[in-house]
This record gives sequence, C-alpha cells and structure tokens, in this order.
Amino acid sequence: LPRILYAVPVGYFETTVRDSVLRSVYLPARINGEPVSTSVSMFYNFTVAGATIHDYGNLDKRVQEAKLKADAGDPSAQMLYGMMIAGLPQLHQTYDQALPWFLKAAQAGSPYAQYQIGTGLLRGRGCQCDTNKGEIWLEKAAQADQADAQVSLAEYLLRDHPTPESVAGAMVWLERAAKHGNDSGKLLLSAMLAASPSTTARDPARALALVDTLEREYKIDPSYWEIRAAANASRGDYKAALKSESEAIDEATGLGWDLTQMKNRQSLYASQQPWSGNLLDF
Repeated sequence: LPRILYAVPVGYFETTVRDSVLRSVYLPARINGEPVSTSVSMFYNFTVAGATIHDYGNLDKRVQEAKLKADAGDPSAQMLYGMMIAGLPQLHQTYDQALPWFLKAAQAGSPYAQYQIGTGLLRGRGCQCDTNKGEIWLEKAAQADQADAQVSLAEYLLRDHPTPESVAGAMVWLERAAKHGNDSGKLLLSAMLAASPSTTARDPARALALVDTLEREYKIDPSYWEIRAAANASRGDYKAALKSESEAIDEATGLGWDLTQMKNRQSLYASQQPWSGNLLDF
C-alpha cells in the first residue's frame, strides 16, 4: 500500500511518485530465510540538474531562519528544520541528522514529529530499531489524531498473524483515520471490510462505499480493483467480482506485478466462492 506522507509543494508530484512506487520491485525482508511482511519508506527528491540552494529564491534564508528558531527551542521550527534536512538534497545532510530535531519537537508535543520518531524507531531508519519505543511514540501521535500515525499503527498491529485483539485495535485506528479523510486509512479499512478473515469485521457494502470515494486517486492501483472484487464476492455478486478482478489483473500486468494471487482469487470467484485474507499483502 503506497502512502505519500509529506509533499512539498502539495498537488504536483504525488501521482508520479505513486506510479513509481507501484512499478518498483522489492526483495522481501527475511527472518531465518522466510519472507516476512515489512514496510519501506523513501524520499523522492525532484531537482533541477546543476541547481544549488542559492537558485531557489530565498530558500537559503528560510533554512537559516528555521534553524535559528529551532535552536531557540521553537517546536514547530524544530519540526520544519528536521524536514528541511531530510527532504532538501541541497543541504547535503542525511535523515539521521534530522532525527534529533524531530525528537526535540516530539518531546514538546508535535504529533507529526512523534509520528516521524515512531516510524523511525520501528524501521531502524536513521537510528537503532526499537519497536517498543516506536509503538509508544506512534500511539502518542495517533491519540493526537495524526492520521498517518493512525494508519501506521494499524499496519503494525496487522503485521504477520494478527490476533483478534490486534485486528480490533487496527480497526479503531483506521476508523479514526478515515473519519479525518485520510485516503490511505480509507483504502486499508475498505480492504479489511471487504475480506477480513474475521466475519465480525467484514462489511462489504461499506467497503464498496469507501472505495467509491477513492476512484480518482487509486483506479490505476490494482488493490483498488481487488477490494471491489472481494467485496462483491463477499456479498454474492460474482459477476461484478470477476469484472473487478479482471480490471485488477489488467492494471497489474501493465505494472509488471506477479499475477499468481490475483488469478487464484479470479478462479475462486469464477467458481462462486468468496475470498478472505489480507488484500494488501503481496
């Protein structure tokens, strides 16, 4: 499930980044030789060849101003300066150099900084991996209604073989994220409503209503069509399920994806059987 967590400027490069992520090939993380579910975060920097920080108007002045305020203890400036370090290649710094500024802002109560620290600790990004502390920071941000943190916490609870309690907890966070209009939260929630192994969590009609709101952004994503297929199969409309699964396979073929799981689901729907499981687990 590709998620865009931060974009500057907003509304210009998101479609290109999502398309790039969907076309990327990843080797699975392994424990004792067995593949395990994991998540990866990446920065996409769009730059003009040969340009320096001085070619971006007053950007160098804004960086210095942010650093002065951050040094003086302003949490919002600490967060901004951390994002500048992490996201501006012109500064020639690395993510581990941004983390101390995120930590200062997180300790001062910035939900987005708490989210950055939480995900950094969970993934060992720029620091030593510490899942216990990562989960604590993520929950702080999620409790403050930082929607990306709510989705990340839900994904963490659903990893590997979740317990019924973990599934229930993930549903709570996804409901809150969806309520705040977070598209990734809506997509993950709709996937669970469409095909969760837990019958108490399943609601195919609501899954279809949720994905209807995402068509503009996600219709090139095979997962969007897979959710529609599973939801229709769950409510017994196998004709609609097969049509959506065919759309998923067409999109996935164009992206160069492995079609094995999709074709297995297509065969089930053709024999008028529903499918349950994690639709976003590849």
